[in-house]
Amino acid sequence: MSGLETRARCTLTGSLEQLAQLRDFIRAKAPQYGCSEEDTFALELACDEAAANVFHHAFESKSGQLYFAMWRDDDAMTVQIKYHGRAFDPSRVPEPELDAPLEERPEGGLGLYFMRQLMNEIMFEFDAVNGNVLTMRRRLTTESRG
Repeated sequence: MSGLETRARCTLTGSLEQLAQLRDFIRAKAPQYGCSEEDTFALELACDEAAANVFHHAFESKSGQLYFAMWRDDDAMTVQIKYHGRAFDPSRVPEPELDAPLEERPEGGLGLYFMRQLMNEIMFEFDAVNGNVLTMRRRLTTESRG
């Protein structure tokens, strides 16, 4: 699989209802790139969280388009999500207080935390003219590299 340049792509138009389509897409395509079940699940969950954040926050509960691409470079999978919508500063998102009692925790706020836990690199680019880009990379498990 080294040097594989073919990118799997899909476009989601709408809102949160499209997340099932994105999860199905990742479950179908990731194994074609040699991803293990563990890597496929991590990609699926990170992308689900990222897309949910875009649909909910960047589109402000309106309909919008999200362009998704996924590819493998040597021992890592890269996923990229492009969209036009409201930008945000990820450094201003506080780390969740996982030790606090459940009833004292604020609602939400775990999406970015999960993305950071599941992926090795996360990069946000915000551009009001050309659109926003979220790029995430995950080094594959030994099982996937084999």
